[in-house]
Amino acid sequence: IKPVITVTDALRRAFIIVAFFQIVAYGWLLFRASSWQQISTFTDRLFFHPLWLTPTIPKPPLAALLGILLIFGTDLAQYLATDATFYRRWPVQLKAALYSALLVVMIMGFSNTGTTFIYFQF
Repeated sequence: IKPVITVTDALRRAFIIVAFFQIVAYGWLLFRASSWQQISTFTDRLFFHPLWLTPTIPKPPLAALLGILLIFGTDLAQYLATDATFYRRWPVQLKAALYSALLVVMIMGFSNTGTTFIYFQF
């Protein structure tokens, strides 16, 4: 016998999950801070002066945009073909073009921009 889950139980569970995520995300913010002053500034801006509404995400590089287009295109082709191995029926030239394009985009991603280990960003 399956237990009956009411709407209020589902809403309560969703609220608990969201609240727990918010606490964990705030903990990550504290982990990233380098001083008590920065923690105070982060907390003040987060809760009392929501300046975080302004976008701070940098523009993605060309390699990322091209990669997204290629992957989206192949996913769309797979969806329209309703077959996960649709590309196996492609002519060799078309497969080679796709693989070459993916390789070029991947090589473009290894540009000369400075990258650091992800831990050092925190």
